[in-house]
Amino acid sequence: MRGVIGEELRLVRLARELTPEQLSHHSGVDTRLINEIEAGLVEPDIETLFRLATALDVEADEMVMRVWEKTRGQPPQD
Repeated sequence: MRGVIGEELRLVRLARELTPEQLSHHSGVDTRLINEIEAGLVEPDIETLFRLATALDVEADEMVMRVWEKTRGQPPQD
């Protein structure tokens, strides 16, 4: 599942026509962390996920559901 959250974040961010820097400004999440999440290097904690979702004007549970739909049936990765 690693990277799927970042992939979804990137898709939503691009759909909103925001740069990582703009998303950082709106969410209060460091630009470097946003880039790392989108690259699949780290997974966001729940607070970060909610801050990003709020800044993107989407429900956090909607983002989680999209990730679940993309990964169901796949074994968890370490």
